[in-house]
Amino acid sequence: MIDTDKFKFYFEHLWKNLTEEKRRSSIYVDSLWFSIYKSKVTKEKVLKWIKMKKILKKKYVFIPIVCWGNWSLLILYNFGENRKPNIKKPFMLLLDSLHQANSKRLNLDISRFILDICRTEAMDHLSDKAIISKIPLLVPNVPQQRNGVDCGIFVLYYLFLFVQNVATNFALDGLPIFCKEDWFSQDDIENF
Repeated sequence: MIDTDKFKFYFEHLWKNLTEEKRRSSIYVDSLWFSIYKSKVTKEKVLKWIKMKKILKKKYVFIPIVCWGNWSLLILYNFGENRKPNIKKPFMLLLDSLHQANSKRLNLDISRFILDICRTEAMDHLSDKAIISKIPLLVPNVPQQRNGVDCGIFVLYYLFLFVQNVATNFALDGLPIFCKEDWFSQDDIENF
């Protein structure tokens, strides 16, 4: 498993190489924030950091999650938009290279985290538990790692490919059409 300092270095390098337009519509949070949020002692500190960044104002929010020794990538889409008929509805996308039952175990923690973020950022249209529970959390079958250590690299590659392809490749139901098992090959991840 990649350590958080190395991940942060590669993540920031990857982020700096995105076009200005892509960076303007997106934001990422530190890979430790989700883990720190889960601790009652530091939960409020994380929410304060998030409030300062106003992450839900962006179209795409990338949240690397480190939990149970596995890295995954949570992507929030369109949370900052009010409910207007011509705006795509918000959804959450969880990309996991181990695609185990852990993804389902994260569901409750993710819902609490998102609800607290919405309340912190005073997103009135999303500040209710019942509303958050109706926002889809999609966990597509994406390429999987073949060992127990490459999850951080897969998260970086998911992010890289997602940002490169997202502008024009959404299906009618909102899911990016490229998030499939054959999204990329093992050779592609090795070359990355």
